[in-house]
Amino acid sequence: MARYRRFDRNLHLRTQKLFTGKSNRLCFAWAKLALSASVPLMIGIFTIVSYVQQIKISENNREKEEGLANATREKDLSIATLNRLQDQMIANITRYHDLEIANLTQIKDWEIAMANLNIANETKIQDRQIAEDNRQEDRAQQQDLHYESLYSKYIDDISAILYKQQYNQSLFTSEETKMLYIRRKTLITLRSIDSERRSFLFIFLYENNLLPDRFSSNSTISLIGADLRNINISSPLTGSYEFNFLSLQSLNMINAVFVDCQFHGETNVSGSIMNNVRFIRAVFEDSLTFYKVKLINASFIDCVFKNKVNFDDSEMSSTQFLRSKFDRLSAMLINFTNGSFHSCQFADKTDFTRSVMNGITFTYSEFSTNVEHKFIQVSLNYADFHNMSLSHFIFQNSNLSYADFRDTYLYDVQFTSKTLLKKSNFQQANFNQVKFAHVNLVGSTIDSKQLEKSELTNIILPDGNWTINRESTRVL
Repeated sequence: MARYRRFDRNLHLRTQKLFTGKSNRLCFAWAKLALSASVPLMIGIFTIVSYVQQIKISENNREKEEGLANATREKDLSIATLNRLQDQMIANITRYHDLEIANLTQIKDWEIAMANLNIANETKIQDRQIAEDNRQEDRAQQQDLHYESLYSKYIDDISAILYKQQYNQSLFTSEETKMLYIRRKTLITLRSIDSERRSFLFIFLYENNLLPDRFSSNSTISLIGADLRNINISSPLTGSYEFNFLSLQSLNMINAVFVDCQFHGETNVSGSIMNNVRFIRAVFEDSLTFYKVKLINASFIDCVFKNKVNFDDSEMSSTQFLRSKFDRLSAMLINFTNGSFHSCQFADKTDFTRSVMNGITFTYSEFSTNVEHKFIQVSLNYADFHNMSLSHFIFQNSNLSYADFRDTYLYDVQFTSKTLLKKSNFQQANFNQVKFAHVNLVGSTIDSKQLEKSELTNIILPDGNWTINRESTRVL
């Protein structure tokens, strides 16, 4: 059994090997056949694939070339466009620069033309001005020569009259005739010469004792109607000019100046026009009369008035007295609006009756304490009396509205007879024997203590109450 089985197995193995060998040879043959057939097939397939790939590669290359060509063309177009735009921009910039340069050149040319025109105009104006200045200088020289000729001729003529006896005897029948001739010659010459030579002529008259003197009328000349504008009479260092009984009435002395001069005897300038006149350090030893004088905006600086001064009925608005000393002062019926007495001294009586003195100031001035100082029917609105000492002052029927009495000492001061003191200021004022009678104090700054020290008769108080002998009654 075992042997049979082994035989069967061997048979099977031999059969299997035989079959396997045949099968392998068959497979190899088929494989060889397939391999032989696959080579041409592979070559064909490779050829086809290569051809297809070649076609695709060619197509891709063509597309790439077309894309590259398109890109190149677009780039060229873009570059061309950019170049064209750049060329246009450059052309525009160049044109703009050319226009700008042309405009700048035109503006520069215009500026140069205008500068040349201005230079020409300025040169023309300067030439005209130089010519005008030369003409003015020539005229001034001619005028000066003319003035000098007139003045010299006057001096020669008057000197001959005064000091050549034979000349006088042959020409004048009397001393009066001679003085009339000198007066006429003087007035004509004064009107014909300039202010500098007027001053020289005035000094000539002074040195030859010809200035008007009421006590020597036969040997002096009258200057009534004379033109003495802008004269400047300043005393030399060698000594002061001293005028005796000087009479300068009814003449024109606008802008005249007198410096360091002394006036002896009665000095009279009544009726004259003396606006803007200036007296500086002048000394008036005797009385001085300024009756009906136009003395607007005049100045009296450091002057001394040793006797009575009369400014009655004069126009003295805006006139100022500075550091001047007065003896007796009469200023009745004057217009002294906005005038001033600054740091002045009044040694005797003062009288400002019926005057207009609105806005006047007496700052730092001193009045005599033992005589009366009258302000009767005087308009003193906005007057300034602050920080002063007022003794024996009489304000009667006057208007002192808005007057300033701050810090002022008032001793024996009377405000009477309908005097108006509306809105006046007595702040910090010291009252001693002050009298208010028939006055109006409405709106004034005055306290109860000041009123208690005062004599009150029939007054209207600051609050509008009416007081009769200190008894208060509301005004209806």
